[in-house]
Amino acid sequence: MFYFIVSINLILYVATVILLVDEKWGLGIGVGSIALLMSLMIVIYYSRRRNRDKVPDCNALECEICSCGDSCDCSH
Repeated sequence: MFYFIVSINLILYVATVILLVDEKWGLGIGVGSIALLMSLMIVIYYSRRRNRDKVPDCNALECEICSCGDSCDCSH
């Protein structure tokens, strides 16, 4: 699914360049805006997804930093 969305985004960028070279300014700027918004949404979605999937660090140097609860080894 990710590659499908990215390929659509790349097609929109190519269409933007073609439209701007062909001097269809309004349509080119419109398609380019959609491509930029789509890129921004992809970046935000995948950065949030990556942060959500992070496992808490159980090897933290201080017990207060460790977010693993009772399974945290604070002896070091």
